[in-house]
Amino acid sequence: MHSSEIIPGSLQARNALRGHPLSSGNRSPGSFPARIVPVLATLILAILLSISLGGCSSKPATPEFETARKNQAARYAEFGNKQISLGNYDLALRFFTLALEENTAVDHLSGIAQAHNSLGRVYLAVGDLQEAQERFETALDFAGLAQHQEVRMQAQVNLGVTLLQSGENQRARALFQEALGAVETGEAPSNAILYHSIATLHAREGAFERARQYLEKARDMNKEDGLWAELASNHYMLASVASRQGQYQEALQEAYQALAYDKRAENSPGIAENLFALGVIHERLSRDREAYQYHLRALRVYLAIRNRSGAIRSLENLEQVASRLGRDEEALSFHQQRKQLILVPPEELTPEEQSLEDLAGEEPPLPLPSREYQRPSPDMTEKEEDPSP
Repeated sequence: MHSSEIIPGSLQARNALRGHPLSSGNRSPGSFPARIVPVLATLILAILLSISLGGCSSKPATPEFETARKNQAARYAEFGNKQISLGNYDLALRFFTLALEENTAVDHLSGIAQAHNSLGRVYLAVGDLQEAQERFETALDFAGLAQHQEVRMQAQVNLGVTLLQSGENQRARALFQEALGAVETGEAPSNAILYHSIATLHAREGAFERARQYLEKARDMNKEDGLWAELASNHYMLASVASRQGQYQEALQEAYQALAYDKRAENSPGIAENLFALGVIHERLSRDREAYQYHLRALRVYLAIRNRSGAIRSLENLEQVASRLGRDEEALSFHQQRKQLILVPPEELTPEEQSLEDLAGEEPPLPLPSREYQRPSPDMTEKEEDPSP
């Protein structure tokens, strides 16, 4: 599932130095009597010195507030968001932890809440629902202390999404309703992620038309704002709704749109999920040749971003599709690769106490015995979608 939150990306600028140029007179120094020149020079020097020391126009403007650490926290958060889009969750965790430390050092309550929101997103992305829930609950507490309604709403939505994944629909509904109430009363701005999350709840309960209404509202907002990854999430969910209604051609078109927008955003986790979804939809349309290629492409991306669970899912589907296509050797190869990958213990997220100096280290790729997945199938043509929907 695609997910995101609003984190300040802009940094406050420091006041610039201001000064006024000195204008020269029209008379040449040569026209003054020689005895006056030293006196005049001394006088000019004294005037210039007094201007430089006492003139308010050339004195650097003093900022009303010092924001260096908050700005640094915002930069760390920006780096973390970029790493999430690349699927580098360990790096994202470290950057968001650094953002938390900077905000905590200056008791910036809303910044602390935002940092916990961001950390929760990382844990949610890797499937650690318990840790994600604790982070979002902490974010909710700090947002309340800061009396920052928008950040509070973000925490409510994030916590609601986590509870949905845990099957706690009623608790999620209460959080979404409270957040929606804040929007309707003007306490918080409209939020496409909130509408998308409400749509997800309706879809889980089978209220597909209500889900469509909220998804279309979120889609229109994200398209207007040019938020491509969020827009891809909306199309992905619309594809899911259409697929659950048995409308596979519509689902196919929505999934193509989702893939195109995620490619525009270079959102690797989203690209992988879209490719996998396209494979599943083609399977339901009995188009196994096309399904094979989409699952193969999804596998490549999952491996590139070291998404172990995604790679296992893709290998399982590839095994089944290859068997139906009579590609028994490939089916066996996919089965063996999946079995080996299941036996490998999942890598732990990097502990939060890791320092920035550790960021340069690279992790080894996921271990697989063969590399057939790196080549297109020789008798099948892979389709490259137009990345501009």
